Amino acid sequence: MWNDLLQPLRSQDHLSTFRPERSPFAVDVDRIIFSSSFRRLSRKSQVHPLAMNDHLHNRMSHSLEVSCVGRSLGTAIGFFLSESGSLPRNVHPVNIGEIVQAACLAHDIGNPPFGHAGEEAVRGWFLDFENAKYLEMLDPSARTDFTCFDGNAQGFRVVTRLEMGGEKTGGLGLTYPVVASMVKYPISSYRADVAKRGESRKYSYHSSEKNIFYDIFKALGLMKTRKHIKRHPLSYLVEAADDICYSIIDLEDAWEIRLVTYEEMFNACECILDEELISKMVGHTSDRRKVGHLRAVVIGRLVSKAKDAFVENYDAIVEGGVKDLISVCCKEASCCVKNAKDLAKRKVYSEHRKTVLEVGAYSVYSALLSVFIPAAYYYVLNDKPSMMYKYSKALEVLGDNLPAREPLESKSDELHRAYMGVIDYVSGMTDAYATFVAQQFSGAGTGPWQA
Repeated sequence: MWNDLLQPLRSQDHLSTFRPERSPFAVDVDRIIFSSSFRRLSRKSQVHPLAMNDHLHNRMSHSLEVSCVGRSLGTAIGFFLSESGSLPRNVHPVNIGEIVQAACLAHDIGNPPFGHAGEEAVRGWFLDFENAKYLEMLDPSARTDFTCFDGNAQGFRVVTRLEMGGEKTGGLGLTYPVVASMVKYPISSYRADVAKRGESRKYSYHSSEKNIFYDIFKALGLMKTRKHIKRHPLSYLVEAADDICYSIIDLEDAWEIRLVTYEEMFNACECILDEELISKMVGHTSDRRKVGHLRAVVIGRLVSKAKDAFVENYDAIVEGGVKDLISVCCKEASCCVKNAKDLAKRKVYSEHRKTVLEVGAYSVYSALLSVFIPAAYYYVLNDKPSMMYKYSKALEVLGDNLPAREPLESKSDELHRAYMGVIDYVSGMTDAYATFVAQQFSGAGTGPWQA
């Protein structure tokens, strides 16, 4: 099984080799870190949009910390697989840590400006009655890529198609195990929409990447039929690393801007601490040091418990019978994560300043999409009478993100390709740049953009 799951195949259809100085998976780590999409994460918000406090996390610092936790988890599981005789001969336990590290680095690489608020803003724009005509010609399976837009699927598109030159180059050319380990929801937007019936709809690939997705999951032995696709076992470690980091570190950020106290943070995490660990925290005089120490200790304990949960539930995990790793952790660990998330939900995610900025994010997306999507629509239909001057100039702004007017099998496919080019451009923006362009489009610009 693991011989299939760990094949270092790449999208360019050649087999990577293990070299003494660097494994194929270490190459993937480097490719992600050096990519422009990863670099832009440093100016995308994690929780608090456009924050001025330098201590707060952004998407890059979050991704780097998740990758550290993921590497620890992956390496620990690598040694477990080695000791049980499951690891292929040419794979070292450290290589498992590298796979999880790479997937963690890329797990947020497709997130749009303003994070989850940005996702909601994209969905909301396309669901608005006034914008319905732009989706009328699309096939139902293509419409949901926009009405259910998700940063996870955009991330899959970034690493498999967009980076390193554009759609036809194969993206970053990451190994299949790394790409598959990024995938938490191995379904399309259309299937997610039908299955959830109006609830939160999470998915991991757009219809434009369907064949790429199938190729990867078939090659790794994870796809029996199109309706029966299993998660890669290592994706549970990536998801757990993300859950551990954001649940605890969101509270550290909240303490930094005085939304929660140290005592509230401690009480939320106390269930996973023992007396010895608690006694070691007494000596700290600075609140920042106390918070930092608490964060480090709690994350360390959660990593250990997550590793134990993977081992104890190994058979169910490889069969895809587990919802997520944190849910099958011991009571102390699952309670800690739940308490931390509940505290953040009560006192952080609904905080007034954050909410006001998120409402503003809707205005930013409305300003952008209300220009770019009509421009793409009239461009594909070659409707010159309706092509207002501002739309023709918007096409110039899109540049390479707007595909050449090449005929596809249908107008639905052509429109989908053009709209995805708009989404690629907008979702790739940083928070500040999206705000700047929106202001310019609305005539409220305050001055020249400075990089």
